[in-house]
Amino acid sequence: MSMLKGLTFTTAPRAANLIPSEEYRRNKLIANLQEQRDIAIADAEGRDHKVMRRRWEITETGEKKQVEAPKRLRRWWTKDADGKVVLVVRWGSRLLELQGEKTAIVIGDNTKLVPVFDKIIGAVRAGELDAAIDNANKGRARSTGK
Repeated sequence: MSMLKGLTFTTAPRAANLIPSEEYRRNKLIANLQEQRDIAIADAEGRDHKVMRRRWEITETGEKKQVEAPKRLRRWWTKDADGKVVLVVRWGSRLLELQGEKTAIVIGDNTKLVPVFDKIIGAVRAGELDAAIDNANKGRARSTGK
């Protein structure tokens, strides 16, 4: 104990407090947008895009084993009745209101998807979608984790 006598002790800061919440939300949305952008690039190249994640499975013998499994990916774009590609931006299961109460972007065809994702990512970095993220979070109930 004599060796530790001259040191000053404190509680360690939580990781959530190290970056501001707005920046954390932006980074989370940017990561999801980049994942969707990668899917669009893979579609344009004619290949299948898979993201692997680790999960725990119970084997036949009853022991737990960590395995890699493909992550379930859903595209954020569809085609409307006119055949135009329509893109929505999601925050969890909710659609972000991008302009007023409008939640979708009409793109036209699949070749324009990647540049639109680049524009949206730039807008998120600039903080233009912070209000939309806040509106999406308003209705959510917060859990205490206990």
